[in-house]
Amino acid sequence: MTLKPIGLVYSTSLFVVPGLLTALLYTFGFDYVQTLGYAASNAMMLVAVASFILLFVQFAVLYTLEGNAWSIPALAARLRFRRMTGWQWFWTFVVFLFVTGAYLGAFYLGVVQAYASVFELPGWYRAVPGDVVGAYWLIGARLGLLVINVMAEELLWRGFILPRQEITHGRWTFLIHGVQWTLYHLMKPWEFLMLLPGCIAYAILATWSKNIVPGIVVHFLFNGLGVVLLTLAVFGIIS
Repeated sequence: MTLKPIGLVYSTSLFVVPGLLTALLYTFGFDYVQTLGYAASNAMMLVAVASFILLFVQFAVLYTLEGNAWSIPALAARLRFRRMTGWQWFWTFVVFLFVTGAYLGAFYLGVVQAYASVFELPGWYRAVPGDVVGAYWLIGARLGLLVINVMAEELLWRGFILPRQEITHGRWTFLIHGVQWTLYHLMKPWEFLMLLPGCIAYAILATWSKNIVPGIVVHFLFNGLGVVLLTLAVFGIIS
């Protein structure tokens, strides 16, 4: 199947519209779920799952409308699921280090703190588990959320949308895609500067490799750092 180019306005809407819906979900859904008796940290996880389900639905609709078959070979071909080469593994690790360094570097330069001094950070962002020691179920819950998170975003952004953007924007695809993915995170605008370098790096990696797998690996490693910290807390190693 020959891919069709995708225009800038349309592709931007595919990021911004779900970004707005997710921001509304976090803003109002988080408070509503708490009224049902859920703790703040659990309410945040439920809202996050709902937001990623929205991305799965968006992907399924777009993939179907494009006329693709729902089979493993068709999915692999359209989304560029390919075996990684040695060089791809190397650059995947480099990008992971860059994404992590850029995010933490901006954090420790006070990006979030500067925002918090001007605006009030929302309750869902401050929602952290209380005493989690021995709550082993939390590890499984966060691992499940990690899988849903990574696969929803990578299938839609790097798998479905990016290849069509490459036809339209050529050498500038990485920059356009990176900015658009940053804008998707409208639910936390204070992290834009922390996320932008990494979002661009993901696009560069995917465009260079013509492979969705490197981005999946980086995404799992980076977002998995939070799961590692939670696991240490559950076992009482950190508090």
